[in-house]
Amino acid sequence: MNDNQTDSPISSTKEEESSYTNGFSANDLLKEASTNAQVQLQKEQKDIEQSLSAIVDVQMKEIQDKISRFEQKELLMEKEREQLHHLRELLFVDQLAVVQHQRRPHAVAAENKEEEKPKPIITMG
Repeated sequence: MNDNQTDSPISSTKEEESSYTNGFSANDLLKEASTNAQVQLQKEQKDIEQSLSAIVDVQMKEIQDKISRFEQKELLMEKEREQLHHLRELLFVDQLAVVQHQRRPHAVAAENKEEEKPKPIITMG
């Protein structure tokens, strides 16, 4: 009976191990766990890369929108600059016309004074 009692705990431990590992050794289980961990890690890395790529795409779109708005504002400023230049030219022309008009009455008045003076009589002879 001693032999039976000794065999019994050993065989029960082997049966428990066999039922727990489904016939795989501890080394096989570690390899499988390592493989599963690697697969999970690769999946997570891929998810992170996709998330980062999506974030970069959104940021690039925002930057492109800002550049587009900047270019539109730049075109608007250029048009306004051209309009301002044109208005300056018109103002200059108007100022020149005012100055010429102010001088003209003096010139006309001077001509009228010349006409009012008696002209010398030229005699021949």
